[in-house]
Amino acid sequence: MSETFQIFANDYNRQFMVNPIIETIYYLATFGIALKLVTELFEEKITTYQYGIYIVFALWLIVVPFMANSALKVWLYYFPSQLLTVLFINS
Repeated sequence: MSETFQIFANDYNRQFMVNPIIETIYYLATFGIALKLVTELFEEKITTYQYGIYIVFALWLIVVPFMANSALKVWLYYFPSQLLTVLFINS
């Protein structure tokens, strides 16, 4: 809806970035669970680089909300989680 209705996009971007802690916890949990499920499914251990990427991802989700409010800020917040989830599930 944010691409279709400008008023919705403005309100959504503003309200989301006021308190992003719930979204951050949600994305970290989703990514962590997906990583654990994929490694268990293929009977592998979580590697050091996967832990490293998870930590960098967590730091990214914490830092981005401190940027100036804009649509780019929201995109920078959501895109890495989608990208990492696809990359880890396909690897």
